[in-house]
Amino acid sequence: LPLALAQPWIASGQGLTLEMDGTVDARADLRRGRDGRWRGNGRIDSERGALRLDDDLEREVFGYRDLAVTVKVEGDAVDGELSALLPGEGRVSARVRTGLAPTAALSGDLSLDVRDLTWLELFSEDLAAPVGRLQGQLLLAGTRAQPQLSGKAALQPFSAELPALGVKLSEGDFTLVGNADGTSRLVGSVRSGEGVL
Repeated sequence: LPLALAQPWIASGQGLTLEMDGTVDARADLRRGRDGRWRGNGRIDSERGALRLDDDLEREVFGYRDLAVTVKVEGDAVDGELSALLPGEGRVSARVRTGLAPTAALSGDLSLDVRDLTWLELFSEDLAAPVGRLQGQLLLAGTRAQPQLSGKAALQPFSAELPALGVKLSEGDFTLVGNADGTSRLVGSVRSGEGVL
Protein backbone atom coordinates (compact mmCIF):
# COMPACT_ATOMS: atom_id res chain seq x y z
CA LEU A 1 0.00 0.00 0.00
CA PRO A 2 1.21 3.56 -0.65
CA LEU A 3 1.86 5.63 2.49
CA ALA A 4 -0.02 8.45 0.78
CA LEU A 5 -3.23 6.72 1.92
CA ALA A 6 -2.50 8.18 5.39
CA GLN A 7 -2.52 11.72 3.95
CA PRO A 8 -5.98 12.65 5.34
CA TRP A 9 -4.77 11.96 8.90
CA ILE A 10 -1.67 14.14 8.71
CA ALA A 11 -2.43 17.40 10.44
CA SER A 12 -1.50 20.57 8.60
CA GLY A 13 -0.39 23.29 10.96
CA GLN A 14 1.09 26.76 10.64
CA GLY A 15 0.27 26.81 6.95
CA LEU A 16 2.40 23.73 6.22
CA THR A 17 1.09 20.90 4.08
CA LEU A 18 2.94 17.61 4.35
CA GLU A 19 3.27 14.90 1.72
CA MET A 20 4.05 11.23 2.45
CA ASP A 21 6.09 9.10 0.10
CA GLY A 22 6.83 5.37 0.18
CA THR A 23 5.05 2.04 0.43
CA VAL A 24 4.25 -0.47 3.14
CA ASP A 25 3.71 -4.24 2.88
CA ALA A 26 1.64 -6.05 5.51
CA ARG A 27 1.01 -9.74 6.13
CA ALA A 28 -0.84 -11.51 8.94
CA ASP A 29 -1.79 -15.06 9.86
CA LEU A 30 -4.17 -15.13 12.82
CA ARG A 31 -6.33 -18.01 13.97
CA ARG A 32 -8.70 -18.59 16.85
CA GLY A 33 -8.40 -22.03 18.38
CA ARG A 34 -11.13 -24.22 19.84
CA ASP A 35 -10.19 -22.87 23.27
CA GLY A 36 -11.20 -19.40 22.08
CA ARG A 37 -7.65 -18.06 22.25
CA TRP A 38 -5.95 -16.28 19.36
CA ARG A 39 -2.64 -17.40 17.90
CA GLY A 40 -0.63 -16.10 14.99
CA ASN A 41 1.74 -13.44 13.79
CA GLY A 42 1.92 -10.41 11.58
CA ARG A 43 4.60 -8.36 9.89
CA ILE A 44 4.84 -4.90 8.36
CA ASP A 45 7.75 -3.95 6.09
CA SER A 46 8.57 -0.69 4.39
CA GLU A 47 11.71 -0.32 2.30
CA ARG A 48 11.63 3.45 2.69
CA GLY A 49 9.36 6.28 3.69
CA ALA A 50 9.58 10.06 3.71
CA LEU A 51 7.71 13.13 4.86
CA ARG A 52 8.09 16.25 2.72
CA LEU A 53 6.70 19.76 2.59
CA ASP A 54 4.51 20.15 -0.49
CA ASP A 55 6.27 23.38 -1.48
CA ASP A 56 9.71 21.70 -1.40
CA LEU A 57 9.28 18.08 -2.46
CA GLU A 58 13.01 17.58 -2.93
CA ARG A 59 13.68 18.06 0.80
CA GLU A 60 12.77 15.39 3.34
CA VAL A 61 11.87 16.62 6.81
CA PHE A 62 11.72 13.03 8.03
CA GLY A 63 12.68 9.71 6.48
CA TYR A 64 13.54 6.09 7.22
CA ARG A 65 14.72 2.89 5.54
CA ASP A 66 14.17 -0.82 6.17
CA LEU A 67 11.28 -0.47 8.60
CA ALA A 68 10.19 -3.82 10.07
CA VAL A 69 7.42 -4.37 12.62
CA THR A 70 6.54 -7.86 13.86
CA VAL A 71 3.73 -8.94 16.18
CA LYS A 72 3.18 -12.39 17.67
CA VAL A 73 0.03 -13.44 19.53
CA GLU A 74 0.03 -16.61 21.61
CA GLY A 75 -3.02 -17.01 23.79
CA ASP A 76 -3.09 -14.00 26.10
CA ALA A 77 0.49 -12.92 25.34
CA VAL A 78 1.41 -10.32 22.72
CA ASP A 79 5.01 -9.66 21.64
CA GLY A 80 6.06 -6.90 19.28
CA GLU A 81 9.30 -5.64 17.79
CA LEU A 82 10.18 -2.63 15.64
CA SER A 83 13.37 -1.60 13.86
CA ALA A 84 14.27 1.03 11.27
CA LEU A 85 17.27 2.88 9.91
CA LEU A 86 17.23 6.68 10.06
CA PRO A 87 19.16 9.28 8.03
CA GLY A 88 22.82 9.82 8.87
CA GLU A 89 23.35 6.25 10.13
CA GLY A 90 20.73 6.68 12.86
CA ARG A 91 18.38 3.95 13.99
CA VAL A 92 15.38 3.15 16.17
CA SER A 93 14.41 -0.17 17.73
CA ALA A 94 11.76 -1.27 20.21
CA ARG A 95 10.44 -4.38 21.93
CA VAL A 96 7.14 -4.75 23.79
CA ARG A 97 5.61 -7.66 25.69
CA THR A 98 2.11 -7.50 27.13
CA GLY A 99 -1.25 -9.26 27.13
CA LEU A 100 -4.73 -8.74 25.76
CA ALA A 101 -6.31 -7.72 29.09
CA PRO A 102 -6.03 -4.13 30.38
CA THR A 103 -4.48 -5.52 33.59
CA ALA A 104 -1.81 -7.45 31.67
CA ALA A 105 1.79 -6.72 32.63
CA LEU A 106 3.68 -4.44 30.28
CA SER A 107 7.40 -4.57 29.62
CA GLY A 108 9.63 -3.30 26.87
CA ASP A 109 12.22 -0.84 25.73
CA LEU A 110 12.84 1.74 23.02
CA SER A 111 16.30 2.72 21.76
CA LEU A 112 16.72 5.87 19.71
CA ASP A 113 19.69 7.29 17.83
CA VAL A 114 18.60 10.27 15.71
CA ARG A 115 21.30 12.15 13.80
CA ASP A 116 19.16 14.31 11.50
CA LEU A 117 16.99 16.81 13.39
CA THR A 118 15.31 18.45 10.40
CA TRP A 119 11.90 17.24 11.67
CA LEU A 120 12.14 19.69 14.61
CA GLU A 121 11.28 22.44 12.14
CA LEU A 122 7.75 21.03 12.00
CA PHE A 123 7.13 22.08 15.62
CA SER A 124 7.96 25.75 15.12
CA GLU A 125 8.09 27.95 12.05
CA ASP A 126 10.71 30.07 13.87
CA LEU A 127 13.25 27.23 14.14
CA ALA A 128 15.67 26.63 11.27
CA ALA A 129 18.66 24.40 10.52
CA PRO A 130 18.64 22.28 13.71
CA VAL A 131 21.76 20.10 14.06
CA GLY A 132 22.72 17.56 16.70
CA ARG A 133 22.34 14.00 17.86
CA LEU A 134 19.46 12.68 19.97
CA GLN A 135 20.10 9.41 21.79
CA GLY A 136 17.74 7.80 24.25
CA GLN A 137 16.57 4.68 26.01
CA LEU A 138 12.95 4.39 27.17
CA LEU A 139 11.77 1.57 29.44
CA LEU A 140 8.16 0.36 29.74
CA ALA A 141 6.67 -1.25 32.85
CA GLY A 142 3.39 -1.43 34.77
CA THR A 143 0.25 -2.63 33.01
CA ARG A 144 -1.55 -1.71 29.79
CA ALA A 145 -4.10 0.27 31.80
CA GLN A 146 -1.43 2.00 33.90
CA PRO A 147 1.86 2.10 31.96
CA GLN A 148 5.02 3.34 33.67
CA LEU A 149 7.64 5.07 31.55
CA SER A 150 11.21 5.75 32.54
CA GLY A 151 14.47 6.34 30.77
CA LYS A 152 17.04 8.84 29.65
CA ALA A 153 17.59 10.95 26.53
CA ALA A 154 20.45 13.25 25.55
CA LEU A 155 20.68 15.89 22.82
CA GLN A 156 24.19 17.07 21.96
CA PRO A 157 25.86 18.99 20.44
CA PHE A 158 22.78 20.99 19.48
CA SER A 159 22.69 24.09 17.29
CA ALA A 160 19.91 25.93 15.48
CA GLU A 161 18.84 29.32 14.24
CA LEU A 162 15.86 31.56 15.01
CA PRO A 163 16.04 33.83 11.93
CA ALA A 164 13.08 36.03 12.88
CA LEU A 165 14.85 36.96 16.12
CA GLY A 166 18.35 37.05 14.67
CA VAL A 167 19.44 34.40 17.19
CA LYS A 168 21.89 31.57 16.64
CA LEU A 169 22.10 28.79 19.21
CA SER A 170 25.18 26.58 19.54
CA GLU A 171 26.97 24.13 21.82
CA GLY A 172 23.67 22.86 23.22
CA ASP A 173 23.83 19.94 25.65
CA PHE A 174 20.59 18.62 27.16
CA THR A 175 19.81 15.52 29.23
CA LEU A 176 16.30 14.40 30.19
CA VAL A 177 15.84 11.70 32.85
CA GLY A 178 12.36 10.26 33.40
CA ASN A 179 11.42 8.19 36.44
CA ALA A 180 8.77 5.47 36.67
CA ASP A 181 6.80 7.58 39.18
CA GLY A 182 6.12 10.14 36.45
CA THR A 183 8.67 12.74 37.53
CA SER A 184 11.43 13.92 35.23
CA ARG A 185 14.51 16.11 35.35
CA LEU A 186 15.90 18.22 32.50
CA VAL A 187 19.46 19.55 32.69
CA GLY A 188 21.01 21.51 29.87
CA SER A 189 22.73 24.56 28.49
CA VAL A 190 23.02 26.32 25.16
CA ARG A 191 25.16 29.23 23.95
CA SER A 192 23.76 32.30 22.19
CA GLY A 193 26.34 34.83 21.08
CA GLU A 194 28.64 35.37 24.04
CA GLY A 195 26.01 34.31 26.59
CA VAL A 196 24.94 30.94 27.97
CA LEU A 197 21.49 29.80 29.04
